[in-house]
Amino acid sequence: MVKTIRGGIERIFSIYYVETVNFLQHSQVMTPSHTALSAMLGVKPFLGIEHGRLILMEKVRTRAQAIDRLVEFVVEFADLEDVVILQSRPHLTEQTRMLQDRLAVDFPGQPFPYAIYGATLATLIGPDATGIVIFEKEMDDSDDDF
Repeated sequence: MVKTIRGGIERIFSIYYVETVNFLQHSQVMTPSHTALSAMLGVKPFLGIEHGRLILMEKVRTRAQAIDRLVEFVVEFADLEDVVILQSRPHLTEQTRMLQDRLAVDFPGQPFPYAIYGATLATLIGPDATGIVIFEKEMDDSDDDF
């Protein structure tokens, strides 16, 4: 059972688009100077998780760019076993609806449900974030041509 869980952890990938950067300063993901600069310039960060830690990956200026980047992230995966969009609100947000619409074009028939992210994640990334979590299918070693 432990082997199965550890193998599954290696197939989970996530990325988060954060609207307000103040929480990132408190959780020490961004320095105070980067937080102030991002707030002044209206730049919104993208975060990923590597080795159990939130890391700053890149930044965007608009929500449209954020949706594009989230879609690009999902398209990088060939075999999706499961996908969930994470948001901070219980009702479907405009950003989540736009993301679902865009993903439906690239992955017809694949469901893209949404869920509310928990309080623990909210303390790190804030109350106004959108993320996507992917569980990739397990690769079958017998498919190798070697």
